[in-house]
Amino acid sequence: MSDIGLTHIALPVSDVDRTIEFYSKYAGMQVVHRRIDPKAGVAVVWISDRTRPFVIVLANSKRFRTSRSVSLGTPGSWLQKPRIYGRSLRQSTSRRGIA
Repeated sequence: MSDIGLTHIALPVSDVDRTIEFYSKYAGMQVVHRRIDPKAGVAVVWISDRTRPFVIVLANSKRFRTSRSVSLGTPGSWLQKPRIYGRSLRQSTSRRGIA
């Protein structure tokens, strides 16, 4: 069996729809799977840019709260044009944060 690398990262979020909007706008990602977890009763959404076998799994968590001084993870994405990356980075960091 061959190693295909990292396939996903799971992030707890307080607002799935706002997070989808953020990743759609700044990373060109789209929903590829959506469900309600039957045991936890929370929304679980997979998003991808469909360029590789990798998804970000968003798990809705009402108990999750963010702090500007704490970073839980920053998934990376390779872009063909560095200036687009710079513009997207400036736009995304100028917001008060994602859900």
